[in-house]
Amino acid sequence: MILTRCPHCGTTFRATPEQLKARRGRVRCGQCQVVFDGLEALMEASEAPETPSVPPPVDEETPVAVIPDVAEQVESPASPEASNEEPAPAAEEEPTVTEEASEPLAEPPPDPLPLPSFPPDEKPPRRHAWPWALGIFMFAVPALFIQALLHFRVELAVLHPQTKPALLAVCELLGCDLPLPRRIDRVSIESSDLHPVGSSSEGRLQLVASLRNRAPFTQAWPHLELTLTDANDRMLLRKALAPAEWLPPDVSPAEGFPADAEQAVSLALEAPDVPAAGYRLYVFHP
Repeated sequence: MILTRCPHCGTTFRATPEQLKARRGRVRCGQCQVVFDGLEALMEASEAPETPSVPPPVDEETPVAVIPDVAEQVESPASPEASNEEPAPAAEEEPTVTEEASEPLAEPPPDPLPLPSFPPDEKPPRRHAWPWALGIFMFAVPALFIQALLHFRVELAVLHPQTKPALLAVCELLGCDLPLPRRIDRVSIESSDLHPVGSSSEGRLQLVASLRNRAPFTQAWPHLELTLTDANDRMLLRKALAPAEWLPPDVSPAEGFPADAEQAVSLALEAPDVPAAGYRLYVFHP
């Protein structure tokens, strides 16, 4: 048995460790009805308030009679002859009554340490998850949809051309652009030729080529990379050409390479003091 004290009214209670452990130490004071932690309010037995045992008052005017026990007297016959004689009746002894008052027994005092009442286990309030689910549905899902829309806007404009005006409006609102798709694997060099123009000392060259967009959609114009090599195929000069540098004047780079279309390339170059014996031509998207 252990002792615990109510921190609100100071009442001391007795409790068992099993009772406190079963309810995680929570008890209710029987005096002030305050619920407190009985484990934190434990106290030593020496700290318990001492309650002196006070005997109940005795009425001194009323004497208490004490009647002593009267022992039975058994006479054995002195002789066989005397056994026939009737014994004389013994004088009845008067019981002695003493007027001395005996001290009454003190009743045990009430236990100053009552047992506390243990409140029932309180379940935590149930939290509803539907407001969070509704908030996620109303805000997170549209945000995820807009993010995916912006990430795949180029593909959507290619696969569904009817959505391009709406995508352009969204990009104008959000500050993004809607570039043309870039599928360099769908652009091929159908033919090419590089030959000198005029005397070899002037170093003027003419590049003639034919490019084809094999994609079923319009895509961005590619860049050209021209590399001049010597007789051992070692690089002598490399130059990258943007679409505006090699496209004819009547073709706009912003309009893109039409689907399943072919474009001729004719470009004059100057490379003085470069003994070029061969070349390599590549297409790429930066």
